[in-house]
Amino acid sequence: MANSRVMFSLPRWLLQWSVEKMANYKFNHQRLGLNPVHRALEAFPTINEDIHLRIMNGAIRVRPNVKCFTENGVMFDDNTFESIDVVILATGYDYKYRFLSSTVLNTENNNIELYKYVFPPQLPHPTLAMIGLVQAVGAVMPISELQSRWFTRIVKGHLTLPSKEIMMEDIAQRKKNVRQTFLPSQRHALQTFWVPYMDELADAVGCKPNLKKMFFRDPMFALWCFVGPCVPAQFRLEGPGKWEGARSAVKNCYANMFGATERPAPPAGESSIWNRLSNRSTCVRENVRRFRKSVAVNHNHGPGYYIMETSKEL
Repeated sequence: MANSRVMFSLPRWLLQWSVEKMANYKFNHQRLGLNPVHRALEAFPTINEDIHLRIMNGAIRVRPNVKCFTENGVMFDDNTFESIDVVILATGYDYKYRFLSSTVLNTENNNIELYKYVFPPQLPHPTLAMIGLVQAVGAVMPISELQSRWFTRIVKGHLTLPSKEIMMEDIAQRKKNVRQTFLPSQRHALQTFWVPYMDELADAVGCKPNLKKMFFRDPMFALWCFVGPCVPAQFRLEGPGKWEGARSAVKNCYANMFGATERPAPPAGESSIWNRLSNRSTCVRENVRRFRKSVAVNHNHGPGYYIMETSKEL
């Protein structure tokens, strides 16, 4: 539910507070030493369902930041020392495109000048698009699809890009927003939020759902699109690439997600809980009857020696 329109319509402080409450709902990050020094959504989140269990059973020990490396260990910020055999540097990636000239695409500390993270603004013709070169708090596949839809419509001549000056202004404003929103880090150079960015791309393509008009036609469905999960099918409800099954996919997103975990419907006559309990009770009574019969037949084998034929249904 985090990637919903209602969440990203909240003031920033309220959104951060809500995310922090949701993150601490399962376990207390501060108690386990995982509470960050910044607010929620100011850095790319790391999602792990098992780390709190691993910490509590001692498989993982949380330590402060690394102060320095020595020949055979690590000194931490609190001046504690640990002997270390292996260090895994999970520091991310440097984005390099050596097959492209620096006049086409220049990268420095992952800062890349791309209009809406897609188009190099200095090209005379929009024949090059960088698909998926963005880091969003959400799935990148729907982003890549919407970027591709935008690119194909431009290549076909259905849409055009603005002037170079307008694109450069947009790039400068986007960099300013990143500096104001996220911690200063090379990792956050291409950072954005999923719902606002998808709406931005959809607005350029012409497939952004108009919730205001939708509210007058179908208020309950419009409310669901606003408060429910912002699934990719919302961007197939109208405009270019409209899909007839989009409404059903949006409305039944939870059923589609959990459908594989649901048990098949029981045979006729066994659907109610009463019937299931009655069948189990019958099975138990039958086994008790067989046990008593076995005791009566086999008492000559000696004291305490009984033979019981258990039912396969038990």
